[in-house]
Amino acid sequence: MEMNTYFGWSAQVCSAADTQTPTGSAKGYVWPLLVQVQGLNVDVWTRDVSGASWHAQTTGAQMLAQTPNRVYQYTPESVVCELVSAVQENDPLLSVNVQQESESSDQVRLTASYNGSRIALIDLYVDNTDSFKQMWDATQEATKDRRRSADQERSGLETQSQELRCEIKKRDTKLQELLLAMKQHNDDKKRRIEELETLVRDLQRRNEELELRGRDLQRISTVAKLESPPREKGQKAKSQDKSAVASAASRFKEPRVAARLDSAGQVEGSSKVKPGLPEDGRDRSKTSGKVSSTVRFLPSSDSD
Repeated sequence: MEMNTYFGWSAQVCSAADTQTPTGSAKGYVWPLLVQVQGLNVDVWTRDVSGASWHAQTTGAQMLAQTPNRVYQYTPESVVCELVSAVQENDPLLSVNVQQESESSDQVRLTASYNGSRIALIDLYVDNTDSFKQMWDATQEATKDRRRSADQERSGLETQSQELRCEIKKRDTKLQELLLAMKQHNDDKKRRIEELETLVRDLQRRNEELELRGRDLQRISTVAKLESPPREKGQKAKSQDKSAVASAASRFKEPRVAARLDSAGQVEGSSKVKPGLPEDGRDRSKTSGKVSSTVRFLPSSDSD
């Protein structure tokens, strides 16, 4: 069959010397068979034992796919599977079928169809000789070696990747622990600062209270000194001092000061003496003749 006997397919060849397809008695065509499919274009490559190539194509498009190396049974059935698989990966509407003339024949007919319509018919030949089998086995072994090397390299990379992930996880855990410790340290510092601020405020408030008490006592002392008459000796002078202090406290009209003076037993909130009591306002029978005074205001020029 000549190459121009195709149905609806314009074929070209690589050189004028390869214008004829091999005859049925020749077994010159061996695998691998290269198939390229792109739209309606189908390219087929094969090579004979002498090294000469035979190439049929539609428009001269570049080769895209090669049948996988697992085709080593050298049977048309395996060729069908590989060609159909290679074709359908590019265009599901374009299919390639291979038919064997007979079980003992080495001639294979390749039929290309697009969307159910046949667009190409090619006769190919398969070489099942021992020499080709040895060549193919060597190719397969080399392919296995390459795959084994690639698997080892991939395994090494996966191991390194796993080690890196473990190291990253450890560092991340350590970083989280460090961040937690820093947070706790900052919380402790913040709590201590708040406690110190509270203590400072308490001290300031107490200091202000002490200053107020000091000013109150100073004012009362000053007024008592200014209003007290010339001092007399004995119990009468002490009574006059108490009256002056009580009078000074009542002038300020400060309940806090008056209450503090009352609690000290110095004044009764007034300078008046209760009826029936001595001049200093105390019941002598209860004190057994003793007079107690915790605060005394004396002029700087007088003495007891």
